[in-house]
Amino acid sequence: EGVLTGRRYGSTDAIRAGIVDEECEVGELMVRAEEIAEAGLPDNLNAANFDAASFRQMKIELYTDAYRALSMGSVDAEPESRL
Repeated sequence: EGVLTGRRYGSTDAIRAGIVDEECEVGELMVRAEEIAEAGLPDNLNAANFDAASFRQMKIELYTDAYRALSMGSVDAEPESRL
């Protein structure tokens, strides 16, 4: 819903919607993100239907210009989206 409608979620609503697993203070964010990464997530999220390849492709489709700029360096061509 958030991707399609642009709805913004606060942390409490995001937890309720299943978008995030927990919330933390901004100052703790990097440390907590590293802890989660080291724990082997998303394997430990109980996300049985999570498909990393599909998620990656979805992000490439949504953020075409950013992906092109980051993967190719400087891009002189007009923005291009397949959406």
